[in-house]
Amino acid sequence: MQQFRLKDFVNSDGRRMLDDAGRQGIDGVTGLGSSTEVRCGLVLQALVEHAPYLADFQLDDIANWVNQIRGGVPCEKKHARPISG
Repeated sequence: MQQFRLKDFVNSDGRRMLDDAGRQGIDGVTGLGSSTEVRCGLVLQALVEHAPYLADFQLDDIANWVNQIRGGVPCEKKHARPISG
């Protein structure tokens, strides 16, 4: 998995979404933000917290679910699901 920097997660206005510890916080200030900014930040916080433990195909699944919620078509699968057995 690719490494990422918390300060690089910004919204469409260019404002940071997480504080230095990876918690929700507009402009890097823990807990700061409007009601919708807080909700977006909490979703991002959960993704950042759990992403290191997920396989690429599972991250693809999450991206597809977001697309479905938006009413779009599923993204092309980039990673094959491992075959168990």
